[in-house]
Amino acid sequence: MRILFVDTYFPGFFRFLVPYVAEKLGGDEKNEIIFLSEYKRRDYSISNVRHVNIRYPKASNTYGAAEQGTLNTVHQIEAFSHAMQQLKKNGFCPDIVIATEACSAEVVNVFPNACRIVYFDLYYTSLVDDILIREGKITPSQKKPMHLRSAFQLSSLVGCNCGIVPSQLQKESFPSLFHDKMPVLPMGVDTEFFNFQVSETKAGKVQEKINPELLSLFECPELITWSSRTANEYAGFSTVCKAIPRVLESRPKSHVILVTRNVQLAMENPDCVALLEMAQGRVHIFGQFTWNEYCLLLQKSAAHIYMSAKPHLPISLIEAMCCGALVVASDTHPMRGIIEPKVNGFLADFFDSTSIADAVISALELDPEEKMQMKKTAREYAVENYAEKSLVPEHYQRILDCYITMETYPTDTKTHL
Repeated sequence: MRILFVDTYFPGFFRFLVPYVAEKLGGDEKNEIIFLSEYKRRDYSISNVRHVNIRYPKASNTYGAAEQGTLNTVHQIEAFSHAMQQLKKNGFCPDIVIATEACSAEVVNVFPNACRIVYFDLYYTSLVDDILIREGKITPSQKKPMHLRSAFQLSSLVGCNCGIVPSQLQKESFPSLFHDKMPVLPMGVDTEFFNFQVSETKAGKVQEKINPELLSLFECPELITWSSRTANEYAGFSTVCKAIPRVLESRPKSHVILVTRNVQLAMENPDCVALLEMAQGRVHIFGQFTWNEYCLLLQKSAAHIYMSAKPHLPISLIEAMCCGALVVASDTHPMRGIIEPKVNGFLADFFDSTSIADAVISALELDPEEKMQMKKTAREYAVENYAEKSLVPEHYQRILDCYITMETYPTDTKTHL
């Protein structure tokens, strides 16, 4: 059997699935697994998997955001198409192609007889995004890139045999015409790595590598944390900044750690500027941590704020629950399906700073036994529903079932399954 994985990053979204497939099939020399991607983690490889790298020119920043994003998508699709044609020319015709939606638009044209499985995220013309438009955070013109992206998604949807989505809410954002071939199955979280029960062992192994400033903050009697890749409105950054003063006033011994990839952008936010001026020495902003540092931060957190207006499965929230963080999450649809208030976390109004502050204060005021029980309940829920060790075998079986089903139909009907 020949299998082709396609993603922008290696191993990217398939970091759990590829090693599993390689372990199952790699021992037989008749099987061949190739991973096609633009980016690759340095000095990283997977046994029995051959990596093929692609490159393509990026659109000039003289274009507007929508045009630049569209051109980059077109260039990316062309680059992956060309790379797949080269593989085909060299004699590699996969039985199964497993791709993420961003790279999959041309798969059906290059490998029409392959079983094509595409992992989808969200259909970007969905009304779900209107939550921020209604609140005046985003103008309709800013949705243009979302609509353009949807056109490429439709091509992938039509051309795949199976389109897997992580959650029911994400599935519902896609046109109902395609729902029959879109099973819901999350990829999962590494619940063994994100584990508060072995925090002391981890700390002993990595303590000398921890950021010294972070290490000193671990000595604070009460740490409140917030983290997001981007400090923008989708992550509730401004509202969180407005909520923190109320928390600090109520909890005079507490400190706050804000973690985001772009520290400079966060510190230019007017609400963050006001917060830093008001709470000098008690609010600390960091860039990205190593995974060990991030894990330890979640374990040391007395209350972890997680705000999101996006309708995606909140993987970062689940990781925090695994680490034993006491979570205060936004009262938005994806979080409501995971957080049961005062059982495994707290919910707060995404747009209301007072609601967020009061929920954090309520979490901090719990007695130690209640806190520990909520943390344990949160981890148990995460492990039971999102452990990658349980979910990845389901993905593998789903892939095999799709391939076997295709084999029972004539070649000229495969694209219509």
